Amino acid sequence: MAFNLLTAASAGNAAFLEELLRAKLDPDIGDSKGRTPLHIAASKGHEDCVLALLRHGCNIHLRDVNGNTALWEALSSKHQSVFRILYHFANVSDPQTAGDLLCTAAKRNDLTMMKELLKHGLNVDSKDRQGKTAVQIAIAQNYVGMVDLLVMNGADVSAANRSEFSSTALKEMMQKREIGHRLQCQILESGRLIRLPNSIEELKSIAGEKFRFDARNAIVTDEEGSEIDSIEVIRDNDKLFIVEDPNSFITKDYW
Repeated sequence: MAFNLLTAASAGNAAFLEELLRAKLDPDIGDSKGRTPLHIAASKGHEDCVLALLRHGCNIHLRDVNGNTALWEALSSKHQSVFRILYHFANVSDPQTAGDLLCTAAKRNDLTMMKELLKHGLNVDSKDRQGKTAVQIAIAQNYVGMVDLLVMNGADVSAANRSEFSSTALKEMMQKREIGHRLQCQILESGRLIRLPNSIEELKSIAGEKFRFDARNAIVTDEEGSEIDSIEVIRDNDKLFIVEDPNSFITKDYW
C-alpha cells in the first residue's frame, strides 16, 4: 500500500491518493531515497496531490537522502505555484523556513536556486537554525559570485567573518550596491499599474527621466553582464542594470 501512495503521488492521481490517505496510510512513507509522497508530488508539480497530503497532516519539513525538502524539490523543478503553497504552510509551522532554504542554497553555491528564492520575496537576511545568514555562509566559503548576488539584493554583511574573503572585492560589491537606484519599470498612477514599457528604448527613456541622465546610448544588461536587447526576454522580478558608462550602474527590480 505504501507503494501505491508513492505511485499515486507520482502519477498525479489525487482522487486515489485521497482514498489511500482516508484509509489512514502513513502520508510520510518514504522510498529508498527518503522521498515521501510530498517530495514526489512537489517535484512533478501535482498541486492537487500536494494539497491532499497537506490536508492529511504530512510532515512538510522532511528531507530525503540528499537533504532536500519538498519545497526545494518544487522550486528546483520550477513549479512556482506548488512552491508558494508549500512555503505558506511551512512558514506557519517553522519561521526559520526561509533561512534554511537560503542557507542551503548558499552552502551549495547554487546561484540559480538563490535567485529563485529571492524572487519569491524571501528575506535575504533570514537566519537558519544555527543563527547564520546566507551571506555569512557564502563569505565563509569564499563563494564570490554568491556573495555578489546576496550583497546586490541587500544582504547585511556586518556580522559576517570577513577574514577569509577579499576586502577589496567586498568593498567593490558594496560600492556597486550603494550607487544603484531602484527603478520600477511599470508606469504607476496613484499606485495603480497603468502599463509596462513596450520596448528597450522606452525602458531607457523611463530610466533617463527618473535619474536625470541621457540614457539613449545606455546599455541594459542582466546580473551576469549580458546585454538585453529585447523587452520580451525580461521576466518577472529580473534585476537589470542600465549602464550609463562602464563605471556607473543603475539597478532596478522588474516586477
